[in-house]
Amino acid sequence: MVDNTASVARSELAGLLADLIEHDRFGIRGMSAAGENTVTLGAPVFTHIQLGGEIYRLLVLPYEARIERF
Repeated sequence: MVDNTASVARSELAGLLADLIEHDRFGIRGMSAAGENTVTLGAPVFTHIQLGGEIYRLLVLPYEARIERF
C-alpha cells in the first residue's frame, strides 16, 4: 500500500489493504474493465475513494495499491 499523499492515517491504509486482500483484488488475473471481449492481464484499476473528509484516487495493480491526491 503506497500513500503518495503522505496524509492518510496508517490505520486507514491498513483497513483499505485488508479489504483489497479480502476481495481478491491482488494477483495476476485476466480482466476486462470495459466489459469487452478482450482480456488485459495485470491492467491497473482506477477508482476514487473517500477516507475521512478527503477524496483520493486509488490505483490497484496486481501487486500494489497506490493512493494519490484527486
